[in-house]
Amino acid sequence: MPVDGPEVELRFPHVPSGFSRLRGTISLPDTRPARDWPLALLHPDGPQPIRSARTDVDGKFEMPRLPPGDYTLVLNGSAEVFDGTLPAKLRGGRTLTVQATLNLRLPGPRHRARAVCSDEIGVLLEGVMVHFSGVNLNAPPVRSGPDGAAVAEGRPVPALAATGNVEGRFPRVGPVVPGGPGDVPEVQLTLPTVDTLRVEILDAGTAEPIPRYDVHVHHEVGMAGDECGTVPRGIRGKGVMKRGKLIVVAGPATVQAEAPGYEGASLETIIPPGGPSEPARIRLRARAT
Repeated sequence: MPVDGPEVELRFPHVPSGFSRLRGTISLPDTRPARDWPLALLHPDGPQPIRSARTDVDGKFEMPRLPPGDYTLVLNGSAEVFDGTLPAKLRGGRTLTVQATLNLRLPGPRHRARAVCSDEIGVLLEGVMVHFSGVNLNAPPVRSGPDGAAVAEGRPVPALAATGNVEGRFPRVGPVVPGGPGDVPEVQLTLPTVDTLRVEILDAGTAEPIPRYDVHVHHEVGMAGDECGTVPRGIRGKGVMKRGKLIVVAGPATVQAEAPGYEGASLETIIPPGGPSEPARIRLRARAT
C-alpha cells in the first residue's frame, strides 16, 4: 500500500551515532584462537578499564555501545605470550574490527603457584578444581592431586589468589599471597563440607507462606546463596543450590529474608553438622500503608 511522505532507508545492524562498537579476533602465536582470553579497553586519561571482555571459543570478542573516542585495547599476557596493546579509534555510529596475534614470550623467569586443599579438619582433598588469579597470570584451572596440592605456572606476578571448587564442598577463595620471580607462593584452601537448609517465610499476621521472597544466608565462610521462593513450588534458587535447598556449612549463621511489601527480618541460628532437621522459619511483618 502506498505511503505518503519521504522514503527512509534503514540499514541493519544499526549503531546509534552517539555510540560505537568494537569487535575483533585474538590469536595465539601458533594461529590457534585465544580462547577465554581477558582483554580491557582503557581511556588514555584514566587507569581503570571502561569495559572488559573475554574471547569466545573462536577467539572473538565484542564490546557494544561504547562512547566514541581514542582508546587503547589491552591484551593480558601469560607465561607463554607477552602483553599486547592496540590503538582503538572509535567513531560514532561505526563498528571497529580488529585482529591481533599475541607475541611469543622468550624463555625467562617463571612463576609457580601452589594451593593446598583440605577439609575443615585438615584432611587433604584430591580433585579440587583450583583457579589461580593474579596480574597477567592466565593459567587454566588445575585439579589438586592426592597430596591436596594444585600447581600452576605463569609469568611472575606481585600477588595471587586461588579459588577452589569441588562437589560437596563450599567454594573457597584463598587469601592474597605476595609473590615474585623465583618464589613459589602457597595458598591454603579449606573447603568445608556443605549441608542444606530449608526455609519457611511466613506472614507474621496470618502465618501464611509469603509467595515471593529473597533469602541470604551469611556465615563465617561467606554468603551461601540468594534464594527466591514461590508458592506452591517452594524455593527456586539464583545462587548456590542443592536439590531445592540452600547450601550452608556447620556453625553460626544469620538467615536474612525480605519480601515485597514486608519489613525485612533476620534469624540467628547454629547449623549443626549434617544440617538442621527443621526448617528455618522467619515471620515478616507487612509494611504500614
